[in-house]
Amino acid sequence: MACAAIAVAVLFMSLLDRLLGRSDAKAVRRDNEKIWFLVRAAGEGDLHSVTSLLSHGADINGRVADGNTALCAAAGRGRKAVVRLLLEKGADVNAANNARWTPLQLAISRGGYDVADLLLAGGADTRAALSDGWTALHIACKQGEMGVLKRLLHYGGDMNAADGKGQTPLSLAEEFGHNDIVIFLRERGAK
Repeated sequence: MACAAIAVAVLFMSLLDRLLGRSDAKAVRRDNEKIWFLVRAAGEGDLHSVTSLLSHGADINGRVADGNTALCAAAGRGRKAVVRLLLEKGADVNAANNARWTPLQLAISRGGYDVADLLLAGGADTRAALSDGWTALHIACKQGEMGVLKRLLHYGGDMNAADGKGQTPLSLAEEFGHNDIVIFLRERGAK
């Protein structure tokens, strides 16, 4: 149902603009609505609507009020097919929202490890940090996700990155009792 509603809204806006002529104010309103619909469709995993909105000129890197892009929304909700499409169409893989969460951090924090793999292959920055200094490695170590940790390190993650309180991925793995990760990181010289 969401797909049909979005498609109707896009067509309605397009027809209205043609009938009334496009002033700058109408163009801005229309572009903002397209972005809102695109981010919502991406988060819902509505591949058809995302494709349609992009073909009707929606800004692939446009942001809604909280700074989320379509890629942030799709990654945070584990929408693998939409993430793949957005990356293929040139979405900024490192566009962070207002809270500085990147699509990679959102995917990992919510258990979307297959989505994280797509983002890493697409050039996601493993060293991007939240305002508190946490990187994707911090998140993976807190969650005890060895497979994700290995992938992040493969793609250049800093195993000694310290947050604002001096916590490193290793100290988080210790704190949360992920002994396999502690051993793995220590064997590689983590501090």
